[in-house]
Amino acid sequence: MNYHQARSNISNELSLCRYHRGVKLIEPNQKNHATDNSVASILQLPMNIYFLGADSTILEANENCVIASRVASIKDLLGKTVLDICPVENARQIMTTDEVVVNTNSGRIVEEDMALITHGDVKNYCLSFKMPWYNNENKIIGVFGYSVYFGRDPFSEGLSKIAQLGLLSVFESSNDARFFLDNYLFDGVYFSKREKECLYYLVRARSSKEIAKSLGLSYRTIEYYIDNIKEKMNVNSRAELIDKLVSKFFYGDDIDLA
Repeated sequence: MNYHQARSNISNELSLCRYHRGVKLIEPNQKNHATDNSVASILQLPMNIYFLGADSTILEANENCVIASRVASIKDLLGKTVLDICPVENARQIMTTDEVVVNTNSGRIVEEDMALITHGDVKNYCLSFKMPWYNNENKIIGVFGYSVYFGRDPFSEGLSKIAQLGLLSVFESSNDARFFLDNYLFDGVYFSKREKECLYYLVRARSSKEIAKSLGLSYRTIEYYIDNIKEKMNVNSRAELIDKLVSKFFYGDDIDLA
């Protein structure tokens, strides 16, 4: 299926609904599915929303994807793949995930380094939720995905809206879901892998320079991660952050940051 044929499966007027292990686009007057919503509405969610072909070609995307990719408009993304917009090594990892989704007919949750949004030498990572996209013949034609960028997107707000569509339940039995819930949730807040590594060293009274050396990152990058952590934990200083973390260890909560 070429780009134009694949793109013909998408229209803003169609409704997106949960189907089997992923999603399907149906006419809005079809009420045989419990949950639906217009493509136009889905694209307004406060996160990166995208439809990809089976070969990871971008068929539809929203304005958040434009911001992340640093292009002028959505038209500059359509027909391209991540190979065109981020470093080859990162792109190959992302495309491998897409391939797994299509070939195994299953959803995946992955932390991805798009290397697109930067603050100086600091990269922003995103948590991506990807699932099969089916056509009217119930055949997989690509991937529907949504990605939340740490430090940019309102994590809980976006995911709560996705949950209302029944699209989080795709991952209920997924090993990916269990892994992220077990490893990256602390006090009800989600932390990226790098942020969790910083937490590990913070509670051991390591300085930013020491953490940077241990993780092989720059001092500025570590400070950026720590600022994100303080914001998520609703504290103003490193001392207050450490006090809050330590109190969790010693007052009844079994939390393992190792």
